[in-house]
Amino acid sequence: MAANREIFDAQIVFSGEFLPALFSPDWFGRNNLIGTEDVEVARTGNLVVSRDVTTFQTDWFTFQALQQQIVATSLGPVTPLLMDLAVGVLMLLPETLITGVGLNFRSHYKTSTWAEYHRIGDTLVPKDRWNTLFPGMHVGMANLQVMAEKLKDDGVAVSGDQYHVFVQPSGLLKEGVFIATNDHRAVSVDSPKQPPGEKAAQIVRDSWESAWHRSMELTDQLLADVLGG
Repeated sequence: MAANREIFDAQIVFSGEFLPALFSPDWFGRNNLIGTEDVEVARTGNLVVSRDVTTFQTDWFTFQALQQQIVATSLGPVTPLLMDLAVGVLMLLPETLITGVGLNFRSHYKTSTWAEYHRIGDTLVPKDRWNTLFPGMHVGMANLQVMAEKLKDDGVAVSGDQYHVFVQPSGLLKEGVFIATNDHRAVSVDSPKQPPGEKAAQIVRDSWESAWHRSMELTDQLLADVLGG
């Protein structure tokens, strides 16, 4: 494969109902989720803590809490530390309403030539059909999204569980392609003995590594198929 992965990061996303003001860097520090150095870095950066949004950054992750969503994003090399952080947050708030978990991985690939770069878009979104709709105009792929759903034995999709793949030009690399995967899991509480926060933590703990490897294998294979590598 001629395209090389040059930038890679991960996100863990929770959907539900949250109190953003709770998630200050000091709260993370008091609960031993991050160290004192991380707390100090977060305090000196672009820190926002309010009832509507909390956002801060350390040397190895960014964190954002909204009233209906939490997002933790890795900085630098992706490691299991992001998973440990997310699980730690959930285990401290087991009764918090969590409706969904997203395990997201994002890759920026650098192609060798402009020809290879354009081949990706031309293969995934053939231009023939679009050229007839826009005669005399340049047509190119801006954003492609594909969704896959697991099927039950009867062929009906499993409600709430979806896998999304996004392909678009890289905003960071010249002649680069951005490919992101979103492994979305619905959180359903099957037993009152396991509250939603604990259930979501279990999903992250059990699925993080396999979702990571699946994303890398899928994106590598997609480009290998397109570029003939």
